[in-house]
Amino acid sequence: ANRILFSANDMVHGNELGGSDGTPSGTALIRDIWPGPSSGSPQYLRAYAELVFFVASDGAGSDLWLSAGTSNGTARLRDIWPGSPVCSPSGLYLADAIIAFALNDGVHGIEPWLLHASLIRRILTTAAGGGSVVPSGTALAPQHGDQACLAQAFQYFHITNVLVDGVPAGPFGPGSNTFAYTFTNVVADHALDAAFDPNLATNGVPEWWLAAHGLTNGSFNSEALLDHDADGAVAWEEYWAGTVPTNGVSVFEIMRATASNGTPEAVIEWQSASNRLYMLEESTNLMSGFAPLPMASNIPASPPLNVYTAAPTTNPCFLRIRLQP
Repeated sequence: ANRILFSANDMVHGNELGGSDGTPSGTALIRDIWPGPSSGSPQYLRAYAELVFFVASDGAGSDLWLSAGTSNGTARLRDIWPGSPVCSPSGLYLADAIIAFALNDGVHGIEPWLLHASLIRRILTTAAGGGSVVPSGTALAPQHGDQACLAQAFQYFHITNVLVDGVPAGPFGPGSNTFAYTFTNVVADHALDAAFDPNLATNGVPEWWLAAHGLTNGSFNSEALLDHDADGAVAWEEYWAGTVPTNGVSVFEIMRATASNGTPEAVIEWQSASNRLYMLEESTNLMSGFAPLPMASNIPASPPLNVYTAAPTTNPCFLRIRLQP
């Protein structure tokens, strides 16, 4: 979407970089360049393609910055005189793709510099599952500059795969919590894609699920094997059933069975959980056990409630719902 970038003071962050799409809800701070109430004081804003070049200070001196209109897409191009408060680029002029400005590099005094705006490179990062990559989205790096990236799993998750420009950087697995990579001497666009999966306890129970229910007194493997609410189902069974392991009245059961318009069919309803498959079984004699009901297997979950029209082979009969492995 089209946006304008500007320098403004919101009386909280000082004079900083803001942006707007022309609506009140689309007008906001983009980056607090000098964190806190001090002002980064963006100035000399010059636009090229979807980028804006400007001068600002993060508290360690004024330098040349650029922005793609997002916080992650806003970065200092280069600390030309590291730590100096008097580098102070000034007088940015844009002609075609060439940006001309003056600055002091600490060696040559105040001299003219040129920057080819088309040489800015993009680092695209993605995170799938339980983790993050910093920077996220699109980061900008100057030609021959460096860009550090960090993939980090959330608690109870781990890294399963990282692709650097499409090439696997593994191996990864349980215990792989962080991965750091730096694109050096950048002369082209790059990508880093990270995928994360949950840590699993006994019988495939995610650690995050056990923790969410407060089942952390012992190891996750042992907690998954305990019946915490004395309802006859241990925690790993309750996970797959989609029930609450600390609530004795939360059980996996057929909630309702009604005749279907006077036909031999029955409408069966049960509480379901995502990414599960179910099957119905029937019996005319509970002492003889149950048999699968024809055409009633591999029923996909439709949370929070499955409704299924079954056709028992005998009438009357008992019906039972089961999870399929």
